Amino acid sequence: VLSWTESALITRVNMEYTSCFIGIPVPSGLCENFIKIQSKIHTPFPSTVLADPSSSHITLCYLEKEALNNLELIAEILQKAIVKIQEPLLIQCAGLGLFGSDKPRVVFSEVICNDILKTLHDDLCSKLDGYKAVDEEKGFYPHITLAHFPKDYDMTPDQCYKLLENIIESTEYSFGAREITFYGVDSRCHPEKQTPILSFNIPR
Repeated sequence: VLSWTESALITRVNMEYTSCFIGIPVPSGLCENFIKIQSKIHTPFPSTVLADPSSSHITLCYLEKEALNNLELIAEILQKAIVKIQEPLLIQCAGLGLFGSDKPRVVFSEVICNDILKTLHDDLCSKLDGYKAVDEEKGFYPHITLAHFPKDYDMTPDQCYKLLENIIESTEYSFGAREITFYGVDSRCHPEKQTPILSFNIPR
């Protein structure tokens, strides 16, 4: 049974957010490195909107807004998923990628999908099947968003990749995942605002 405080929280998050997701936050100690990579991207693409370094993350599972009504279930599923992680979860970022087949939409750090990461994603998605968003059906492609292109951007993805070639090698890095977090998203903001609601530590 939810307490009054928990019920009030659910009411508040439903007013504040338009959707939600589960992700792995990038440790705050890497924020400076993240900013350096973004500055290298912004030089050839000055019209891009940079992602907020303080909320950088790897999305594990996109969820519909209805999941915000059941924070108790979300917390239970996250805690059980963490218990199953029996060894350190190493995140390896290898170069840059683009989303958008005709026009580039997003520049991101590519994350190598190791067995632990894939198992964690599959486990969460199966437990939260009733809340999965349409975007989740596109498949799991782990990444960290770095910047968004404006809608009227007139370069092709191939042209963008050519400009990124010189900096791809300098964007490889790795870190140990420390938390799994449930985020609320407000897509009415531009760029959208992503706020942690629940977080659980991953044992090291």
